[in-house]
Amino acid sequence: MRSQISIEYIAIVATVLILTIPLLFYATTKSSEDTRLNDAGTAVAAIQSLVDKVYYLGKGTRDFTVVTIPSGVTTASVQDKEVLLTLGIYGGQNDITRNTIAPMVGSIPNQKGTYRIFATYEQSGVVNVTY
Repeated sequence: MRSQISIEYIAIVATVLILTIPLLFYATTKSSEDTRLNDAGTAVAAIQSLVDKVYYLGKGTRDFTVVTIPSGVTTASVQDKEVLLTLGIYGGQNDITRNTIAPMVGSIPNQKGTYRIFATYEQSGVVNVTY
């Protein structure tokens, strides 16, 4: 009788594990993707804020900010008045963009990591973005 109860408890625990493991896997995957999307949005907003600040302060101004680029970035660019990160997430490509008031030239990284992004308002009237 006791061995039958033990086998039933093992079967119940196994059933609960079989049902919860896929749910936990889905939750951690979704959470990871949400974190990457949030990091990309924060990075784009920080670069946009930096460029606008340098532009407001006038020609010759140079400043920097520290941003974290998440994994999965396929395209990263600053051109004209747009900061763009394209992120491979949720089974597709998602663009995260912010517009600035200043025209820009330069580049930003597309590899995962933490970078210092420099912005210099040049005498020519454009903000040069480098890392």
